[in-house]
Amino acid sequence: MLWSIYQNRLVYSLTHLTRWNLLATFITSMISADLSTLYYRGKIESRDKMSTSMKIYWFMYNNVAIYACFITVFYWNFIHDERDLTLNNVLTHITNCVGPLIDLMVVAHPYYVSHCIYPMMCAVSYLIFTFIYQACGGMNEHGKNYVYGVLDWKEKPMTALLIAFIEITTAGILHITFFALARVKIKIHRSLTKKKF
Repeated sequence: MLWSIYQNRLVYSLTHLTRWNLLATFITSMISADLSTLYYRGKIESRDKMSTSMKIYWFMYNNVAIYACFITVFYWNFIHDERDLTLNNVLTHITNCVGPLIDLMVVAHPYYVSHCIYPMMCAVSYLIFTFIYQACGGMNEHGKNYVYGVLDWKEKPMTALLIAFIEITTAGILHITFFALARVKIKIHRSLTKKKF
C-alpha cells in the first residue's frame, strides 16, 4: 500500500479489495497485539466476558482470514494478467493467505458455521461500493470507469451479477471450509493431548 501512495495512486489503490483486506489485516493485527499485551500483563483473563474490542477483533480476524484466501482465488482466476506478474502481485495475492492458514492451524479461535453471514455481508458491502463508485464516474488506474473489468456494472451487468454471486457464495463457502479445518484441528489436538480446548 505504501508503494501505491508513493506512486500517487492512493485513491485507485483504496478501491481494490486487496487493499481493503491489507488495511483490515493491519488493524486486526494492532488489536491482536493490544489484547495479547493486556492478557500477558494480567489485565484480562481468557475466561472473561468478551469485551467490545475482543468482539471487534474476532469479527475482523474471521473476515480478514477468509478474504485473504478469497483474494488469492479471485485474483488468479478472474483478474490476473500475464503482464502483471510482479513480486508485489505475488506477495499481495498469494502469500497474503499463508499467514491466516498458519493461524488457523495454530491459534484456537472459535469458528461457527452461522458466522458465514459476516464475510458474505462484507462481500455485499464491497460490491455495493464498486457499483456506487462506477455510477459516480470513478475510474481505475488505467482510466476505465470500473474498479475491475469483471465488475463493470454499466457495460457488462450480467457478468458483474454473476461475479457478485460467485463472490458472495465463495465467501460463505470459505468460511465453512475454515470451520471444517478448525474442527479437524481440534480433533487432532484432542487425540494427541487428550485435552479439550
